[in-house]
Amino acid sequence: GEMGSDDGTFVQIQRSETPNYQLVYKAEEFKIQVVSPRVYELMTHMPVIAPVDLSKMVLSPMPGLVYSVNIKEGQEVSLGQEVAVVEAMKMQNALQSPASGIIKKVLVEAGQSVDADQILIELE
Repeated sequence: GEMGSDDGTFVQIQRSETPNYQLVYKAEEFKIQVVSPRVYELMTHMPVIAPVDLSKMVLSPMPGLVYSVNIKEGQEVSLGQEVAVVEAMKMQNALQSPASGIIKKVLVEAGQSVDADQILIELE
């Protein structure tokens, strides 16, 4: 909903299915979570998990079978270079290097089954 005042200031509030709200005020967005005092107290003891940097990793876009791996550990690759092919639903998906660099680890081999978002290759 929206709330307004006499001076023309509006605040837009959007509620999602969770106890989270998004406030929009003067083109600024604020994410707000509404919880009980006890839940808040417990949340202060939860560890903060840092997001994993996936910018130098090649992930499988969907469950499938590794058709081929076109690089080796230690090999230099360029941005957009084809590094592997995953076959899913009888279609081959060419996977490209997300950056230029050196291949640090190849975690799969041809013929191996993979899950969606599984890390296949890591760059240094």
